[in-house]
Amino acid sequence: LDEHKLVAQNRPMTDRIWMNIAPTLEKIMEGIKAQRILRERDEMRRKRLIVLDDVLREFGYTQPRGYIAPPAVDLAPMAPFKAIILDVPVDQGAIREHFNDVLPNLPSICDQFRAEQKRRLIQLVRAEYGQDADEDHLHLATSIFRCSQCSKTLIYPETLDHECCTYPGWLSTTPWFRWGGGLVLDKTRSSLMTSLLDCCGLDPKTTTFESLQELNPLVECQTCKTDDYGRVFIRWPELVCFMLYSYLICHFTD
Repeated sequence: LDEHKLVAQNRPMTDRIWMNIAPTLEKIMEGIKAQRILRERDEMRRKRLIVLDDVLREFGYTQPRGYIAPPAVDLAPMAPFKAIILDVPVDQGAIREHFNDVLPNLPSICDQFRAEQKRRLIQLVRAEYGQDADEDHLHLATSIFRCSQCSKTLIYPETLDHECCTYPGWLSTTPWFRWGGGLVLDKTRSSLMTSLLDCCGLDPKTTTFESLQELNPLVECQTCKTDDYGRVFIRWPELVCFMLYSYLICHFTD
């Protein structure tokens, strides 16, 4: 501010000069103060988010094997956490004790969040399987999703924790993110999976990824075979990566 043209003058500062420039300088100072408050608030939000992340990680350690606690950025927009992260005065810092009153309700809050995620995924598969589709359809081998933001191919339940489905912009002025907006059902790969299951004599309407892991079918890629290297056979675990992340033009036989 001391370098502002109204302040950095060669002539001495008099009461009259000050009276003339004071309103302008006060507006400038108010703007600087507002920016400082926003910076402090955003920094405190980030610190509290880190504390919440630690709380959720510790909660996950107490759950059965395989349980994945929702990320902090997913739960932060929910009412009890949002009030703590946004409304607690900045001068009270970022401490674990802020979340003590919420901890007893954490299991039900996490269940509620997961249920909402599943509901949105079910809405996606209903476009393919009809309005009677339910959670069981998420486990079908033909239920393959794609992230429209990063183009990554996903299957359930890894869709629940895909990094593009959380958005940290809420820490500043960005509106609260609505989960799952970037996921779509990958009809191309779903169709290919249907063909693969038909080759193996399996019913696409009932076959799940879990059952395929147990069956571990052996398939032959008709496209990749060459005179030099011969025929190409693939077992199920490798076939998943081969199909989901590589070639869509390949044709398979059992």
